[in-house]
Amino acid sequence: MSSVGRSSAARATCIMRVAALLCCLASAASVRPIEVPELAVCISGAVRSFATVPVLRGLKRLVLQNPGYSSAAFAALSYDTISPQLLEYNASLSKQLSLPIAVRRALSHLRPELQAVTFYNTTSAVERFRSCRPKDSGSPSTDVPALYGMQLCFSLVRQHETARGDERFDFILRVRPDHLFLQPLPAAIGVNVSSWPRTKLLTHGGDAASFAIVPSGPLAAVYFRS
Repeated sequence: MSSVGRSSAARATCIMRVAALLCCLASAASVRPIEVPELAVCISGAVRSFATVPVLRGLKRLVLQNPGYSSAAFAALSYDTISPQLLEYNASLSKQLSLPIAVRRALSHLRPELQAVTFYNTTSAVERFRSCRPKDSGSPSTDVPALYGMQLCFSLVRQHETARGDERFDFILRVRPDHLFLQPLPAAIGVNVSSWPRTKLLTHGGDAASFAIVPSGPLAAVYFRS
């Protein structure tokens, strides 16, 4: 075979290989990717240690950026530093961390996952639930503003779902702003994403008031609003 013939044969072989490669790539592109559940992360409560590096790093890397699900974050926060557990916090440090400039800087680190934020104060929460309290009760506990924050945060989630055609998240995670995550969320609760229940809430340590993964729908409405 002449050199010209060998060159033509080599060129033809190369073209066939390129065509085969393009065919494989097209087939791979046509395969529907595996769907992962959507998780709305509802961060609600007093900011406290929210604006610290460990808390933000854990929330960002170990919760919001987990490959096992697609996440979006929503926050309803209070700047209030008053707490019945005064010995648990350094009052001066707590006030510094609760400054609006510190909180807003912390929130910027949660973008682009962070979708919406609202702020509230304890007075508004107490007034909203005043009719539900016995007349002889003393000063309200932190449960009242905590519930108010949860309701506000859930409203942000529902507004987001409505804006995209009422397409609901699969799950909603309720966490406090001062939760410190040291492991990826599934590892922290010891349950793989594929095993998260769709008919009941999932808690850690039995403390459903401050941490829970709730399937979207009627159960989430009951949990966040009552």
